[in-house]
Amino acid sequence: MNGSVLDGIINRLLEVRTNPGKQVQLSEIEIKQLCFVSRDIFLRQPILLELEAPVKICAVVDSLGSLQFPRDGTTLCKPINDSSESLTINNTGNLELLGQNKSVVCSTSSLKQAWEPWVKLLDNGNFILKDEKDENTENYLWQSSYYPGDTLLSGMKFGWDLKRGLTRRLSSWKSLNDPYYGDFIYGIEYDAQHRTYSEPILWKGSAKFYRIGPWNGLHYSGCPELRPSPLYDYKFVYSDDEVYYSYILKNKSVITRVVINRTTSARQRLIWIEIEKIWKPYFSDPRD
Repeated sequence: MNGSVLDGIINRLLEVRTNPGKQVQLSEIEIKQLCFVSRDIFLRQPILLELEAPVKICAVVDSLGSLQFPRDGTTLCKPINDSSESLTINNTGNLELLGQNKSVVCSTSSLKQAWEPWVKLLDNGNFILKDEKDENTENYLWQSSYYPGDTLLSGMKFGWDLKRGLTRRLSSWKSLNDPYYGDFIYGIEYDAQHRTYSEPILWKGSAKFYRIGPWNGLHYSGCPELRPSPLYDYKFVYSDDEVYYSYILKNKSVITRVVINRTTSARQRLIWIEIEKIWKPYFSDPRD
């Protein structure tokens, strides 16, 4: 958008300050252009949040989905439907989600107490809790990437952490406006005791909806489209400590994600097309 045109739109909107009640008429094209410009400005800002305890973050969302934390302090909370809740770091260095009357809705429970806890939202989308005094930059007390919701991003692990007894799986949203767990669950089925072959399975409720097939050394046998790509590298790790799939972007300018789409009942890889402002499917399964 031309700078003078943008300034003109902003000046028209600001006239309401000196003339309360005045209506400003914007065309649909002007509104879309203003949204696109605003979005580009926000995307150019560094996605980094550094906070020190004590800190209070007020929730100003219509529906905040369920939070689930590691087994060393597992808590599952119901959706939040108002703005009365807040996210804090307590005096033991753990995250707490407080509800009305400051009651604890759910919290983390790290085995190690942080002396100088802070949280960061990293560029890869991972929200982490860390001790400032810990010199190991990747030693997190808690991280959101362990609980991916309906989306798998670059660098996230999809599968089993056998040491923690933790399963990382994807779940569709309950509805378009409710991110609580839906009917579709996508996870890796694995029997650690009998060391069975791992296999990703898409569940619908309690029934197996779609099987991807076991790993054959190159890709999942039922997923031939999982092949060397110019967009990303992928790997499958099978060890005594972990069994998981992960991918890493080759080109950081590409925006892509794997999602469980409740509307199409499918697992999809989507790529953001900036020119068209849409998410375009790169692949989808089950296929027809």
